[in-house]
Amino acid sequence: MNLNSSSNFTATERLESLKAGILAGLCVGLTHVLLNSLNLWLWGQPVNFWLSVLLAGVSGFLFGVT
Repeated sequence: MNLNSSSNFTATERLESLKAGILAGLCVGLTHVLLNSLNLWLWGQPVNFWLSVLLAGVSGFLFGVT
């Protein structure tokens, strides 16, 4: 056990977690874009589209990392 490290995760595990977070963020962001586009097409009222896509992507990233 390394006393200088405050975490038990290896660099490989951290990299895999980062990749999972990026993939989850992209999936959630893409799903949000598709559903929001469908909403816009059906009802015709935009709802801060890019801000909500960004927030959905960040949320998906955080979910995937953890």
